[in-house]
This record gives sequence, structure tokens and C-alpha cells, in this order.
Amino acid sequence: MAMKKLLKVKGSPPWIPNLPLPSPPQDTSVSPTHYARFLDFLKAHWAPPLSPDTLLHFLKSKLHHHPSFSRFDFHLFTWATTLDSFRHTHSTFHWMAHTLAATHRHPELRTLLTLIAANPCPCSPSIFSCPQTQPIFRTAIHAFARSSKLHDAVSAFHTMRKLIDGKPNVAVCNILLHAFVKNAKLDCALHFYRDMVDKYRVKPDVFTFNILISGYCRNSQFASALEIFNEMGKLGCYPNVVTFNTLIRGMFREGNVDDAIGMAREMVELGKGFEPDCMTYRILVMGYMGEGGREEGELLVNEMLDRGFLPDLASYNELMSGLTNCRRSTNRKVKSFDR
Repeated sequence: MAMKKLLKVKGSPPWIPNLPLPSPPQDTSVSPTHYARFLDFLKAHWAPPLSPDTLLHFLKSKLHHHPSFSRFDFHLFTWATTLDSFRHTHSTFHWMAHTLAATHRHPELRTLLTLIAANPCPCSPSIFSCPQTQPIFRTAIHAFARSSKLHDAVSAFHTMRKLIDGKPNVAVCNILLHAFVKNAKLDCALHFYRDMVDKYRVKPDVFTFNILISGYCRNSQFASALEIFNEMGKLGCYPNVVTFNTLIRGMFREGNVDDAIGMAREMVELGKGFEPDCMTYRILVMGYMGEGGREEGELLVNEMLDRGFLPDLASYNELMSGLTNCRRSTNRKVKSFDR
């Protein structure tokens, strides 16, 4: 039944059908009284007619800011879907996906993706899909990945692939790749990377390679990390400061001080476009403090300063403190040897 007809009904029956509510927030319950107040709120603040624009305006400007009723947003959203006279657009889908992701309502987010798959945006009535489908799913995939819900993230990715025209965006693929690495699933990351390149025909970018290098370094597979590093240029993708920082940190972690210094020196020699950042300085500090490489540290720091690579004050102080500690440690070892 259309919204306008429902609005004409007088008396106690609410003009919003009493559909089953979505799962309430944890440790709370939705009482009939509370829901009745929600319906009264709708009748008092809704401005007909019902359209994607008016629904979105109500959700954003009225319901979203209400301390008690904001959680009914998805209930109202799904209710609108049941009306023959209403059809969601990518604007309503995108806002709802962002809201559910931001509030960590993952069950509702899964339901929304199913809803999108079954009710495509009206801007794509022909053979071409809505261009906003991939950004909407990217929001959901990122939310699942951030919460380590890998099964949901992968499922959303495959649903998205069926709905879009052409290849998945490399940024969406990188979200999944990073989630696998972060959750210590390097084998899954490598399998997905092979599918990404061979099956989905997605061209990897520097972020893709940085994620893989990080995964290899976390698993102490430095030969593989360096192999990826050396292959980047051949594939038309060049490293950035994050690439170098990841390798340097991994080398220090494994006690490969000479290799770490060599990598830092290589970054310095590349010059413009590869300037060490504050993270580079901090990695060097921690590395030298752990390994006692005072002389090499001083030489490299001086070389960086001579080339105009200036750390911020906090990083510089930390660097000097680290090198000073190295010097004191060396002096203690010498005195102990003399005795």
C-alpha cells in the first residue's frame, strides 16, 4: 500500500506497517511501547511523499540524530523496499552501507548486500550495472575486513564481482589482501593475489606489493620479499617509502643490520621521490638501539642530514637518544673487557 494512502488513515493504527524489527543492539530490547513511540515519531516528522530523496533526508536529518530511534534506520529502509511504489537508488544504498559499517552492524550489512543484489539500482536498467555498485561494496568489504570477518569480506567480494561490469578495482582487492596478511593468512593472501592477477585481470599497484612484502617479512621470508621488491620495476610499478620502511624494519627484526643499512642507503641514493620519512627514522632508531650499530647509524644519519632529509623534532631526539645509548653500551663492553 502506498505511503499517501496510509497517511490518510485516521485513528490509532500506525501508517508504518508493523514489520519484524531488525536485531536490536546488544544488551537492549525493543519493547512494544518503545516501538509505538518510534511510530509516533515518524508520523510527527515525516514529510510525504515517499521517494528515495525524502527517505534519505529523513534518515540523515531526523532519525540519524535521535538518541533512541536511530537504530530503527535499517528497519525503515527495508520496509520501504517492500512497497511496490518505491525503489532504492545508489544514494540510499550507499548511505545505508556507510551507516551500518560505521556502527559495526555486520548482520544488517550482510542483509543489505543481499538486498542490493536482488534489487539493482534503477540507474542500471540495461545491460550495464550501476557505477556506484563497487564503491558501495568496497565500504562493506572494508568494514568486514577491519573486523577480521574474512568470510563475510570474501563473500561480499564475490557478490560484487557478479554485479559489476568489468574488473574489480585494485583498491578493493588490496583491502582483502591486507586483511589476509593482517590475520596471519599469508597462504590465502598469495592465493588471492594469483587470482587477482590471472583470473580477475587486475593490475597490481604499489600498495599491492607493499602488502605482499609486509606479509613475507612478517613470516621471515625475506628472500621472497626481496624477490617481489625486485620484480616491481619489471611490472611497471615502483617502490615508495613504505616499501623501503617495511623491508628495513623486517631486516632489523631478524638481525640483518647490514642489509637494513644497505636498504636505507639505497633509498637515500634514489633521491627525489624516495625521501625517508619520520617512520624511516624511527625504524632506524629501534634497529640501532637493538643491535648496537652506533658507527653505521651515525654515518647514515649524517648522510641523510647532508642530503636535506630532516626528521621531525621527536624523531630526531629519539634518534640521538638511541645512538647515545649505543655509545654507552659500547663503552660498558670495552670497560668490562679491560677489567
